[in-house]
Amino acid sequence: MWLDRAEEDLYVLSMLDVTRAPNSAAVQCQQALEKCLKACWIELEKRVPYTHDLLDLWLEIETEVRVDLSEAGLRRLTPYGTTARYPFGQVSADEALEAVVFCVESCAKLKTWLEARA
Repeated sequence: MWLDRAEEDLYVLSMLDVTRAPNSAAVQCQQALEKCLKACWIELEKRVPYTHDLLDLWLEIETEVRVDLSEAGLRRLTPYGTTARYPFGQVSADEALEAVVFCVESCAKLKTWLEARA
């Protein structure tokens, strides 16, 4: 369920022109990665916390998931779930492109881990 929603977010992200819609792209990145992390929580039979903080979601499961994710990258993407949705939280095209690369790579790693456990 969570992974299906993450894949939907990634699909929407793939349809965006990131340079023309950097704020929307940043939001989609944060959302997709949050849902991938929550899919890992479900796989580990843990109660999914009500948080949008990617680093918090990761730190609780990193020793069990054993995938290489950048804490700095997670920290950078977390605010995009909220601030990039409002006029005061502008994301540049370069920041959005960086977020897309990190998001797609991180989601792929998490998806591979999830599929290996199936």
